[in-house]
Amino acid sequence: MKSEFSTKCDEKLTASTQTVVREIANLSKETKVVLNQNQVRQVLNLLPTALKNLIIEGYRGANISTFMTMIVTEEAQREFRNPKNGEPVIRKAGLLPRFRVSKPWRKGIMETVAIDSGAENQSAIIAVATKNMEKRKEYKAKAEAKKAAAAEAK
Repeated sequence: MKSEFSTKCDEKLTASTQTVVREIANLSKETKVVLNQNQVRQVLNLLPTALKNLIIEGYRGANISTFMTMIVTEEAQREFRNPKNGEPVIRKAGLLPRFRVSKPWRKGIMETVAIDSGAENQSAIIAVATKNMEKRKEYKAKAEAKKAAAAEAK
């Protein structure tokens, strides 16, 4: 038997921006600050710009204690290989934001939402992981064959 959480996850894996906006607007009615959906949407639209402006001002992180922490790290230039064709791909040096969910929020989710990790969920996860591993092996084999062919041609 599927839990209520599993059933909801099967129907919709992620909530749209509109769904989040509506939920925040509804929750705001329960507090002293009442926000309509347009106001909530404006706040959410301003959040990325506000975080970007803080980075420009020299901050290397932001902490919204009830929600998340953002840390900006400086990343050096790196070279990767495209797994499909083996061609080099260069990622430029720059700042890279990393996000972590806050501990109180994570604990709250764990306490209020019981996840039924039944056999059907585990088998689906294993099937996806196996398929991804097979694809990686396939790409790697193709890239190595292409390298070997190029080396023989020289």
